[in-house]
Amino acid sequence: MLSLASKLRKFLPTVYERYGALNARQYAYRAEAAGLITKKYFKYTNSILTKLREQKILPWNAVLDSSREFNPYSVVLSEDSEEYVNSLMKSFKNFPNRFDLPRWQYQSIVPVIFTEKEGLIQYFEMVTDQRAVSIYAQKGQVGKSHLHEVVFPWMMKWAGKGKTIRMVYLGDCDDEGFQIPVTLLQTITKWADGSPQFDIHDLYPRSLSKVYHEGSILTFERLALTPEQVENLALRKDPINPKSTIARKFVSFKCELEAIEPNILRSMIEATIDKTWDKESEKRRQLKVQEMKKPITDKIEDLSRDWVIKS
Repeated sequence: MLSLASKLRKFLPTVYERYGALNARQYAYRAEAAGLITKKYFKYTNSILTKLREQKILPWNAVLDSSREFNPYSVVLSEDSEEYVNSLMKSFKNFPNRFDLPRWQYQSIVPVIFTEKEGLIQYFEMVTDQRAVSIYAQKGQVGKSHLHEVVFPWMMKWAGKGKTIRMVYLGDCDDEGFQIPVTLLQTITKWADGSPQFDIHDLYPRSLSKVYHEGSILTFERLALTPEQVENLALRKDPINPKSTIARKFVSFKCELEAIEPNILRSMIEATIDKTWDKESEKRRQLKVQEMKKPITDKIEDLSRDWVIKS
């Protein structure tokens, strides 16, 4: 009979073949769904993934790590000033070919994803990067300084141009996963001119005591994970942490976002972004880009007419 390690070594590459790169917990949940492990073996599954990559059975990028900023010291490859200037001139001359306007420039609704799941950021980016949608990882409860100094001004800038900011939340179906967006909206409400509009069940799955805030420039939608999705997708329910100060405030069980089958999660994100997209607004943007390219090209050609650029 095969050992657990042998079973995982055989199974995990098939997960990569089917879904592409995932984070370690997504691999573990697929192994659990296949009946190979229980949750206590999740860390062990991660160690098997490491060995598979070290042995070159899986590529290193088969496992998505949490986004980490790394800014190495820059090293100038050439100390030839003429070569450096020549490179800048080429870049300047080529600017019209690279010119574009922001993808959401003419859209009336601009989506932004909020999530507590930092480890899933790179997986989300497979969808959001193609659609130029921003992601804000909260890393637990709201970090008010970053939210106030960076994210909130960005939202208000768009709103000031007459657009609706559509806040899309992705998190665990547990008490903390519901408390986080409640705190987020309470915080934003203090700063914003008017409260965000939301469906009551997105915030309080077992309560009807709250009200909508109609006509807001900010809207909130809980895309996942909800109690209904846990039931409909037959996801496993884990017991709540009895030591939590908010235990059973929102739900009576716990289920992590990573438990969703990866293709289903990806399709959900694609669908919620794409239903916001207006094709006529995009046509306007493309026409404006073409309209702006000619005078930009003419001006750059005029400025660089006498330049001698070495090939």
